[in-house]
Amino acid sequence: MQTNLAYSYSLKLISRRDYSTFKLRKKLKEKKYPSPEIEEAIQQLLEKKFINDENYYERKTIQLWKKNFSPNHIIQYCHREGFELTQGQIANTIEKFGHSEQNHDDELLKQEIEKRLLKETRKSSKKTSSSPTKSWEVNKLENIKKNKVISSLVRKGHSYDHLQKLYEIVKNEVET
Repeated sequence: MQTNLAYSYSLKLISRRDYSTFKLRKKLKEKKYPSPEIEEAIQQLLEKKFINDENYYERKTIQLWKKNFSPNHIIQYCHREGFELTQGQIANTIEKFGHSEQNHDDELLKQEIEKRLLKETRKSSKKTSSSPTKSWEVNKLENIKKNKVISSLVRKGHSYDHLQKLYEIVKNEVET
């Protein structure tokens, strides 16, 4: 009887969104279902192909990739979700869905830097009613803007040195 409850609750959960076996098991444990019933419910879902970890992590990889997260960040995310993923698996998944890792990385980063650079430029122009007159004031504002843009992307797992180079390229393109 208890198995039916764990299985029914699992169906309710997966009808709303995707779950990996790890996350589903965790959810069922939080509801205090007994371990044998949890395992039996998960086994039934796997047999009926209602859940599939490989597909789940492929979709999650592409989703995070499109949000401009680095491969290292994706690996860390999957590790927290109870799934071990390698750089090679990420590259294969990205290629499988018709993306190129390096081109995508640089192009998305350039777009993101440009978007954030323009946003920071608008913010700083609203804050300062009078424009800075001294060159050190202008340099200070530029450095603050640059640090905000780069640090926001470093938090997504990208290389600081690579972002600095791309920032300079984008900044020159925006200024011309």
